[in-house]
Amino acid sequence: MVDNQIVVLAGFSSAGKDSFAEILQKDHGYNFVTSHTTRPVREGESQGNPYHFVSKEDMLGMIANDELIEYRTYDTLVDGKPDTWYYAAHKSEVHSDKKYVCVLDMLGLEEFIEVFGDRVTGVFIEVPHEVREERAKLRGSFDKTEWDRRLEDDIKVFSDERIKKSCKFTIQNIDKNVALKELLQIL
Repeated sequence: MVDNQIVVLAGFSSAGKDSFAEILQKDHGYNFVTSHTTRPVREGESQGNPYHFVSKEDMLGMIANDELIEYRTYDTLVDGKPDTWYYAAHKSEVHSDKKYVCVLDMLGLEEFIEVFGDRVTGVFIEVPHEVREERAKLRGSFDKTEWDRRLEDDIKVFSDERIKKSCKFTIQNIDKNVALKELLQIL
């Protein structure tokens, strides 16, 4: 492991990425790259945990001012009304002399590799669909329409070819303890 390694955890929705990122941060000295988002705050979340929640206008300003490493948009439905949510990693979140962990989709991982090169270790976390849906329901605020949108997006974004190209490692997260042990061995 290099002292300024950036571990990017990628995977389908509810694969356990945030849980592993939290463990790497709390128990293994990684700094968490807190992304910015325009999506609504969910139950149990707060400003800075797990995101910097910003307005769409603020996000568009950051994009216009070239303040972001990467950003994504997701079209969704909120209370039956179409909306677009933005997610982004801000340049101020990553410095050259520290090690980091962040949770990104494949596009974000590819952009991190483009910007940071060999510092980036991409790890894809796999979980069967049925397990992921049950986990999503357990974390609260489950919305079937939003879940279906996320599944459709996952299929588009996470092709096997893309995973093989950008992720140095793949781990199965059916049993969290086994998967964590494997992740720590990789790092």
